[in-house]
This record gives sequence, C-alpha cells and structure tokens, in this order.
Amino acid sequence: MGQHQQRNIALAIAAAEELRNPQGYNLAKSNLKSYKISTGAIEKGIRETRWPGRLELLPLKGSAPLLLDVAHNPAGAWTLRSAIARLPESQPRTLIFSCLRDKDLREMAQILLPLFDASSDRPQDRVFFALIASPRAASLDDLAAMARELEIPATTAPSLKDALAQARAVTPPDGLIVATGSVYLVGELRGLALDGGAVSA
Repeated sequence: MGQHQQRNIALAIAAAEELRNPQGYNLAKSNLKSYKISTGAIEKGIRETRWPGRLELLPLKGSAPLLLDVAHNPAGAWTLRSAIARLPESQPRTLIFSCLRDKDLREMAQILLPLFDASSDRPQDRVFFALIASPRAASLDDLAAMARELEIPATTAPSLKDALAQARAVTPPDGLIVATGSVYLVGELRGLALDGGAVSA
C-alpha cells in the first residue's frame, strides 16, 4: 500500500538491474561478470516482500480494521496523510496516536490530527492518545495540550490496550482505526492484535 512504496519498488528494480549488468557497477572484484539476479528473483522479491508496521492493514474480528504505520517523524506523517487522503471521504476514522517526546510532536500533530477532527465536517471521527512503553515517551498532558491548541477533540487512555479497546468500540465496522506516531506504539498494538487473537483469519 502507498504510492511511496511504488517508488521504493522502482528503485529496488533499478538497483537489481544495475547489479546484474555486466557493464554496470561491480561491488566485488571477484564478481567481474556481475551479480546473477534473475528476472524471476526480482519478481518474487517484490511479490513476497512484507513490511510490518508500514501501512499494514490488519482485519479485526468484530470491528473496523486496524491500519498500522510507524510515521515517527514529519516525513512519515506526510506519507501517511497522503495514503489516508485516498480513502473514501465518508469512511469513519479513529486515530490512536503517541510519540516520543524528542520527536516533532507539534508538526506531526498538525499534519495528522486534522484528518480526524470531529469538530469539523467529520463528526464520526475520534482521536485517542495513550502512553507508550518508553522512558522517552511524550506525556499524555503534552499530547492533550497539542490537541487543545489545534482545537481538535481528543481522549486520553491509560494504555494502548485501553485505547485500542475504546477505538474498536466507537469505530463503525465500515470505518478504519489508524495507529501511528512511534515504532513502540505500532509494535505494541501489533502484538496486542496478533497475540490476542483479534486479527481475522
């Protein structure tokens, strides 16, 4: 998923083409005839590549699906925003967000939170903040203050487990739960969804 992944695939193909080109760049003197990378190997690599936590959609039993994306800096937030912008405008969305305090919380919030603004023309949307398991985690007070500054309604949850439970309860089945802001957040929520048996087969 994501147009940026199409660019990544194109770059990977170009790199493989160059490495297998006998007239191309040789990384090792012992491989003067180039690397033996078949077209089939390139196709298989693209087809079988999985990137957990990068626009990873997990169908959840009995609720809206969960979209996980690390997006732990402004560039990642813009990429996620671009992907969300391609969703149907009528689809209800719920955001679970947290980040480390040394990240650019203000800019990430300005990029992402307006996409989930229940006070605008998206009354069905929700924003949940929760603490992540890191001593560097941004506080709930800082997260909530940022939402107030942007005038976007948000709810704090005592844990990511609680945030996910609340998000599942308020998001219609045809909606989408988006979790982002930190590798720690995505890792923990992915574990909760997979290990807890919430993911549909």
